[in-house]
Amino acid sequence: MSLQLYQVDYKSYLLDFKSLSSEEADGPGPGGDASSTVSLQHTGHHTMEFFEMCAALITQLAS
Repeated sequence: MSLQLYQVDYKSYLLDFKSLSSEEADGPGPGGDASSTVSLQHTGHHTMEFFEMCAALITQLAS
């Protein structure tokens, strides 16, 4: 799974996420401007990992 965060303005963010195959997860991510990317290797269903990453992201944005 890949999460990419974009800052729209000083208090708004856009979160883009997608499920990756093993080949995509191992490859280089897109070049970044003001975004961060977090990747997990595809091993099946990643619902908990997705929510854990979202919780970590919200915690970072709130601090």
